[in-house]
Amino acid sequence: MANKAVFASTAFKNHAGGKAFAKSDEETLVQFAMTGTFNDTYYTKGANQLTQVMDGVSRVSDEFIAKLAIYGRQQGLMKDMPALLCAILVARQSAHVDTVFTQVIDNPRMLRNFVQMMRSGVVGRKSLGTKAKRLVQNFIGKLSDYALWEASIGNDPSLVDVMKLAHPKAKDARRNALYAYILGRSVDAVQLPDFIREYEDFVKGDSKDAPLRAPFQKLTALPLKEEDWKRIALNASWTQTRLNLNTFARHGVFKDREMVTMLAERLSNRENVLKAKAFPYQLMAAMLNIDSEIPHEMESALELAMDVALESVPVIEGTTLIAVDISGSMSDPVTGRGGVPSKISCLQAAALIGSALLHKNRSAYLVAFNTTCQEGTFPADQSVMQMAREFSAIQGGGTDCGSVLRHMNEHNIQVRNVILISDNESWADRHNSNLSALWAGYKQKVPGARMINLDITPNETSATANRADTLRVGGFSDEVFSVMSAFLAGNKTQLDAVKAVKL
Repeated sequence: MANKAVFASTAFKNHAGGKAFAKSDEETLVQFAMTGTFNDTYYTKGANQLTQVMDGVSRVSDEFIAKLAIYGRQQGLMKDMPALLCAILVARQSAHVDTVFTQVIDNPRMLRNFVQMMRSGVVGRKSLGTKAKRLVQNFIGKLSDYALWEASIGNDPSLVDVMKLAHPKAKDARRNALYAYILGRSVDAVQLPDFIREYEDFVKGDSKDAPLRAPFQKLTALPLKEEDWKRIALNASWTQTRLNLNTFARHGVFKDREMVTMLAERLSNRENVLKAKAFPYQLMAAMLNIDSEIPHEMESALELAMDVALESVPVIEGTTLIAVDISGSMSDPVTGRGGVPSKISCLQAAALIGSALLHKNRSAYLVAFNTTCQEGTFPADQSVMQMAREFSAIQGGGTDCGSVLRHMNEHNIQVRNVILISDNESWADRHNSNLSALWAGYKQKVPGARMINLDITPNETSATANRADTLRVGGFSDEVFSVMSAFLAGNKTQLDAVKAVKL
C-alpha cells in the first residue's frame, strides 16, 4: 500500500481556490482557537468562521472543548474563541463548566465576552440561566473593590448590563453601596471606598488633590495638570506604563527628561518584564501604537523589553531555513477586519516570529516568498521592528508555498529544518508541484528533514499534508515556540498539547 501521507487526496481547496489538505475537526478547532476572532479576513467572513466552529464542536467531546478553551486562553492568549467554547459548555450543561469558567473567564473583559456569547443565541439560548448566573455572581463577588470599579469601564455589554442580568448579592453594607454606585444609584458616600470618594471629591471640586488611584480611562476625562500626570506616571505599573505612553505624551509627562529616563528604565528592566509576563506580540503592538512625538528612548526601551520576552524562543538543532510569506493577503490585520482590528498585520506577526527565530539561531537562513522565493539580507542583529519594515517594503503578489522548496532544490540548499510562516492560502501553484509533493521529493535527499508550517490565520485546510515529519501549528502567541520545541524534541503536535491540558 502506498504511503497515504504522501499520496493523500488534494481534492480540497483553500479559501483562495488553491489545492489544500483538510484538517480533522479537532485540528481545525485548535487552529481557530489560536487564531480566530470571528472578524472578516482577506478571504473569509467572520460569520463563516462561526458556522465552521459550531459545526466542528458538534462532533467533538465536551472534554476536548474544555481542554481547548483553557489552552486557547492560557497559552494562546485569545479572547473570543475561549469565551464561546465556555458558553457552549454551559449550554450543554457539561460537567466541565466550573473548571473551564475559572480558568478562561479570568478578567472582567472576558466576563463581558462570555455574557455576550450567552445572550447572542448562538449557543442555543438567549438568557444566562441558573448555572451561568451563579458563575457570573461568583466572579463579581470575588473582584476586589478597586477591580470592580475598574471593570465598570467598557460596553457591549457593560458591567452594569451584566450585573442587572446576574443580580449579584453583596456580602455586606459597604459592598452593597459599591454595587449601587456602579449601577448609578444614589448612595451614602461614607460607605464607598476611599479611592472612589477621593475621585468624586475631585470631580465635584471639593478637593484640589488629583486622585492617584483611579482607572486611566477615568483620569483622562479629568482636568489634571502636568504635575498630576507626572505623579500618576511615577506610580504606574509596568503594564500601565506600556499601555499609556501616548496618554503621558499628551499630558506633558515627557517634557521632563528625568521622567523620560525613569520610565524608559522601568520599561526595559528585565525583572519588570518577566514579572509582567510580557509577550512579544504585546510589545510589538506597543511599538506600532506609539505616536511620533514619543521620545525615542521609549521605543528603545520596548526593544530591550522585547529581547527579554524572546528568551523562550527555541535553539534549533541542525541547519534551518525560515520562510516568511510576504504575499498581498498578509497585509490584513492579524486579528481580522472588524471590531477594533489590531495594528499588527499578518506579515508583521510573521516577521516577529521569523526574526525571533533568527535572533536565537544565528546560522539560520531567512527568506521571503510570494509566487517566488527571495533571498534577502536579513542580519541576525536587526531589531524585530527593523525586520518587519524590511519585509513590508517588499510585500505583495500571490502565494505559492511550494516556491520555497523549488528554490531550495534549484540552489541545492539542504537543511535539517524548514519553517514556513504563512496564511497558507497558496493558489499560484496550480500548474506547479504543490508543497507536499515537493516536500516528499526533498525527503528523498534529506531523509531526516522536518517541516514546521505555522499558520497565523483561521483555516480548516493546510498547504501541507498530515505527516509525522511535518508540524501544522497555528497561532501568533509565544505558545508557538513551545509547540515547535516539543515537535523538534519528539514529534509532538499542537493537538497533543491541547489533549495534555489537565481538567
